[in-house]
Amino acid sequence: MGHEPVMSEIQKISRSEELTQKEVHQFWVESTNDFFSEKKTGIDISHRQDNYWKFLDQWEKEIVVENMPDGLTLDLGAGTGRITNFLRRLGKNVIASDFVFECLTAIENDGSAARSINMNATALGLETGSIDCVVSCRVLQSLPSKEEKEKAVKEISRILKPGGTLILTEGNPLRVKIVPVPYNFYITLGEWKDLLRRNGFTIKKVYGIPFLSASKVLDKITLGLMGRIKLPFRIANSADHLLGASFLRGLALQFDIIARKV
Repeated sequence: MGHEPVMSEIQKISRSEELTQKEVHQFWVESTNDFFSEKKTGIDISHRQDNYWKFLDQWEKEIVVENMPDGLTLDLGAGTGRITNFLRRLGKNVIASDFVFECLTAIENDGSAARSINMNATALGLETGSIDCVVSCRVLQSLPSKEEKEKAVKEISRILKPGGTLILTEGNPLRVKIVPVPYNFYITLGEWKDLLRRNGFTIKKVYGIPFLSASKVLDKITLGLMGRIKLPFRIANSADHLLGASFLRGLALQFDIIARKV
């Protein structure tokens, strides 16, 4: 029997912009259950077999490592621990948080004594000025309204120390025209910049990912060999770094924003 399409779980939820946070929460609970039953699921893209998602997984991890400062990091919306576990293996001090409790059991069972906390991005139960870095990878785009996104950014600003770093990855509204998505709560890069600036952040860097085009081209040329060896990953990601810093970033499927709290 053949595998279901990678994005099949996405079809469980409407693209309507009228969804509530409760409905989005339930979607991710179901995706987490699929993760534990070893079905293909969007909650941890490192488990996807498609090379595009493998390259995206590596890209996102590299962006975090390149830009995170020393100290205590919050992985906000950690899911099942894709980035948290990666950073902990590098010896980083990371708190994992997610508003889906079921996700955190995958992190808590990894043998680590580090903390995992069940909390909502709009009401973070952490002390003011206690965190050096917040990593939020495609998380705030799950908040249905702009008001909820603003609340989350205010909370991130509150818990960060002065000079602290936010590494924010969010989808471009253009992606709904190109790839299947579970919901359409995306806002533009310009809106994210404005939101961050009025909540005490300066924008240090912006990366775009122009469809991870270099990765896809190399994968095509090598007839899928890239999925089995390491060197082309680095070649492709280096090319995408250059593309992502160019004017083409406006066409990216997602943005990586590096911001610093004033």
